[in-house]
Amino acid sequence: MLTGDILPRSIRKQQLITIQSTSFFSVIFSCLERAFPIYRQNLSRPPVAENENIECSAALLILVTALESHVNRLMYFDNKGLSTDDTLLSKLEKFLPQRQNATLLRQIEEVTVCRDAIVHSHVWVVTRRHDANRNVIKQTYKPATITKFRKKLERNALKSLPVSKRLRLNLIPTNVDFVDLAKSLVAALHLLRKLEKKYGNPIAYVSPFPYEPRAAKTFLLSIRDNTWEGWVGGMIRLLHPCHRKELEHRFRFTIVRHTTSLVREGLLPRGNSYTLPHGGPTIEVRL
Repeated sequence: MLTGDILPRSIRKQQLITIQSTSFFSVIFSCLERAFPIYRQNLSRPPVAENENIECSAALLILVTALESHVNRLMYFDNKGLSTDDTLLSKLEKFLPQRQNATLLRQIEEVTVCRDAIVHSHVWVVTRRHDANRNVIKQTYKPATITKFRKKLERNALKSLPVSKRLRLNLIPTNVDFVDLAKSLVAALHLLRKLEKKYGNPIAYVSPFPYEPRAAKTFLLSIRDNTWEGWVGGMIRLLHPCHRKELEHRFRFTIVRHTTSLVREGLLPRGNSYTLPHGGPTIEVRL
């Protein structure tokens, strides 16, 4: 028992902040590991198989939560007059106000719009026409009368289709799929690296990827790929070529082919590097 005002020298004061941040990503890839076999069997979409949709919807909710947590950690050290009451976009506009970040912030906003469609359970009426073999030949979508969109969704959605303007993320909750998560993860990784580069360690530090053994068997070709770029690159590698092409178009990847003697000597892996514009990370996609 301690008495008086004198504490033993062995007692030290420690303060921690309650941030979950990037620890969520092992759960995200566990969801995607379960979704991938279903995606691979059903490349023609929509419709999206229910199991794939549920796993990817859960992963998207967790992804946005992880980003909120990561930005709140940065905000704790440098609050810029912000609080947890502010939206993710308003926080990012304070931390990355430069003009060259505008496209990235719009992409992140679209990810949050897709999240909102799931969280607020937007209801749509889907009308399908089938051929004699029950294959879907035409689908039309109409928001149910009970569905009221927020201005953020109206600002970011195409008028002609229920998808976002820039990344073409599905805004009908039951259409959210594996490809939507690939796009969202590329944008999220770009954001994490941007913040880390600008604000540095420790306040914007991106910790090592939280390794998930079962998911690693699906997404990583070797233990050397156990990096953030390696996991996201592994997901891109698993996409159908037409979906991978779409990512290249949406993010304006610069593709650098490793055909130098360094590859032949085993000093660089054979494959492609996708470098995001405006100082984004280089993502290795080993095809």
